[in-house]
Amino acid sequence: MYSSIRPEVELTLQKAITLLQNEIRALEDTEIDVKAFDNPAWAYKQAYKNGYKKALRVVTTILDQKDNKDEQSFRGPDASSRSEQGLPERISR
Repeated sequence: MYSSIRPEVELTLQKAITLLQNEIRALEDTEIDVKAFDNPAWAYKQAYKNGYKKALRVVTTILDQKDNKDEQSFRGPDASSRSEQGLPERISR
């Protein structure tokens, strides 16, 4: 996967990715548990879980990059450009 890094670093990255993917699966399992709906604050807990799961996926995507040269690959496929977000373009120094 990573051609320019040492094998032990690649192994560490793969372990981190596996741990993150396991955490995502565990979150998804709790989402379909019937007991989760017994809480009056269910919507808030669900929103928290959704945000946490999104963050885990972003980190997993960053760690699982094959070619880190492209900035778009870090932002992910669903990220919009800075101008689409209403942000100014970056100023090169």
